[in-house]
Amino acid sequence: MDDDRLDCPPQKRYAVATIPATKVQPDGSHHAISLPAAAEEHLDVFINGSLVFQTSCTPELLTELVIGRLVTDGFIADISDVEDVVIDTTHDSQARADVTLKATAQTTAKTEARTAEKTRAGLVSPIEWQAEQIFRLAAEFENDTPLHRSTGATHSCRLIENGETIICCEDISRHNALDKAIGHVMMNGRGVNGRGKDLSQMMALVSCRVTEELLHKVLRARIPLLITKATATENAIREATRYGLTLISQASPQSFLIFES
Repeated sequence: MDDDRLDCPPQKRYAVATIPATKVQPDGSHHAISLPAAAEEHLDVFINGSLVFQTSCTPELLTELVIGRLVTDGFIADISDVEDVVIDTTHDSQARADVTLKATAQTTAKTEARTAEKTRAGLVSPIEWQAEQIFRLAAEFENDTPLHRSTGATHSCRLIENGETIICCEDISRHNALDKAIGHVMMNGRGVNGRGKDLSQMMALVSCRVTEELLHKVLRARIPLLITKATATENAIREATRYGLTLISQASPQSFLIFES
C-alpha cells in the first residue's frame, strides 16, 4: 500500500466458546459444568492465486496475522510490497486470505527465505535497554492476558517501544501471536523500512520457548531484542549470538538470563 497501511475491517467472530463438560473428582463424584474454550479457525493463505501456507489460529486479527507471516517467513521485505489482502470468513471455522503482491515485490521461495543467510545476517543492530525495564515488563507479564486467563490455551506476544508496550496479541499458536503483533505494527505505518518508527527499535516479549525457527522470524522482522519468560533452545541461542540479536530468557521480576554476542 502506498500509505503503508491496510484497511482492517472487524474480523472477530468469537475467540472463546462455552463448552459443556463433566468434572470427575477423586471421591468418584461427577458434576456437569460449562467451561470456556479457545476458539480455533483454519486459515488458508493464497498469494497471487497460489496456496502458500495454512495455519490454525484464534479467529481475530487475521489481516495482521497474514501481513506478519509474509514478513517473518520472508515472502515480502515490507508492507509496501503488498497490493491488497482480502479475508473471507463466511464459512464456519474456515477462513481464506487472498494476497495480491505488487509486481515489484521480491518473490523469494519459502525454502530459500528460510536458509539464505542474507535473510538474517546484518538485519539487526543493538538497542539500548536497562535491566529495570526487563524486570518491570516481566512483572506486567505476570498479570496474564485476557484469553489465556479465561482459557489457559493461548500464547502471547508484546512489542515494546521505549520501554512501553504498544501492542499485545494472543493466539493458540505462538508463531501466530508474534505474527499478529508484527502485522499490527506494520499496518499502522510502522513498517520494517517504512515511515515513522520501525521494528528495528523495538523489543519483543513472548510467552513461549524460543526455537531456532521462531528466532529467525524475529530476525526477518529486524527486531533486535527478544525476551521470553520461558527458555530458549541451544540452536536459538547460537543463532542469536551469531547474528547479533540480544536474547533474554526466563525473565521474571526476580531475575533473567541474557545471551548476546
